[in-house]
Amino acid sequence: MLHLFLQVYERIKAPLLTLVNSGSAEQTYAVLSHLHLLVLRAPALFSSDYKHFYCRYSDPSYVKKLKLEMLTAVANETNTYEIGKLQSVPLQLPCMNPVP
Repeated sequence: MLHLFLQVYERIKAPLLTLVNSGSAEQTYAVLSHLHLLVLRAPALFSSDYKHFYCRYSDPSYVKKLKLEMLTAVANETNTYEIGKLQSVPLQLPCMNPVP
């Protein structure tokens, strides 16, 4: 049964990843929410697609938070260095700006 689920995840992965980077922030969040469930169930399937979960400067804070959760879920021995290297730029989330 698990093999069947993995086949279904593999078939819907590409269209969902395409939708992540197109459309409004609300659409992106909705697609990411669905993808987050799939990533939690089969992280190895998405481990090579980690670049789709990088935060953009223009992403709202709720999308950035979800993308960071997904990055931590897909991180493994083979991609951790790449994720850390490319994501090492500090995020400027509105709620994290220091108060003078």
